[in-house]
Amino acid sequence: MVQVTRDDGPATTDDLARTVAVIAAEEVEAVQSGRVAVIAPESLQTVLSDALAEAGTPVVDARDMRRGGLSDPLVLLGAGSANGLEFDSVVVVEPAVIAGETARGLRTLYVALTRPTQRLTVVSLTTPPAALSAAG
Repeated sequence: MVQVTRDDGPATTDDLARTVAVIAAEEVEAVQSGRVAVIAPESLQTVLSDALAEAGTPVVDARDMRRGGLSDPLVLLGAGSANGLEFDSVVVVEPAVIAGETARGLRTLYVALTRPTQRLTVVSLTTPPAALSAAG
């Protein structure tokens, strides 16, 4: 679990997005020809997409079928869209927000956390849900 913090004050959503961009690039490198997904709350999709683009990490919004969709090495998708999919590596962003953003709550988070076949990284700015803390 990566908890995003700053020494000079509270961490921001932009700090979170930059951290996710760095981790996503590392994961793409780690799985080589495999596939990596950044699974995040819908409310963070735009800021994450912008940070990934700014970092030079080519990412495809899984909702955009004009750009390759789920077959690209790195995709960004909402937690509610991850059911039934598998990736070599998954970066789950803001588990507490995922759990609180949908009616299915912790079930949606569970789906997001169980999508990787090899590697899982959880990145959070907020305190993770108690159910996730107890698992670690």
